[in-house]
Amino acid sequence: VAALRSDAPAIAFVSDQGHRCTDPTVGARGRLSEAAVRDVARKLVRRVANEVGVGAEALEGHVRWYHSFLSPAAPRLAESDPRRGRREWSREYARPSPGQLHHAMEDFGVPPAATLLVSYDDRDEAAADAAGVSSIRIEQLCMSPAPLSQLRRPGASGGGMAAPDAFVPR
Repeated sequence: VAALRSDAPAIAFVSDQGHRCTDPTVGARGRLSEAAVRDVARKLVRRVANEVGVGAEALEGHVRWYHSFLSPAAPRLAESDPRRGRREWSREYARPSPGQLHHAMEDFGVPPAATLLVSYDDRDEAAADAAGVSSIRIEQLCMSPAPLSQLRRPGASGGGMAAPDAFVPR
């Protein structure tokens, strides 16, 4: 098993898989508990560690998950619900709101200029814009022969913007 380099970047996963806990459009059989969502995340990190040939414990030290559990389609939590005071159960934590990104940058001590969101859809790009961070669509990152040319600065439409300094190889 290979060791992770000491200068390996920190990775924050912002996930709305937790919406499967509260989304009213998901039937009872499709609902997940909060513990099940967290377990899926742990398994994913172990699988990625196995694929890249590093120890899961080493990778787990560089990865943090930021789950959003309150689906935008779900009713607000009752005043008496104990989850109500937790960030991950707030509307501000569900993209396109930037709460998850702000929390990750705060935890890692990283400014927006040194943050990149690998996005899936327009909600993700709206969250990146609101947080002041650059983004790139997952398909552009994986398929483009020149992915740095596809980085999107906050507020810009489309790719092809100049890459932020933090992402330019030296």
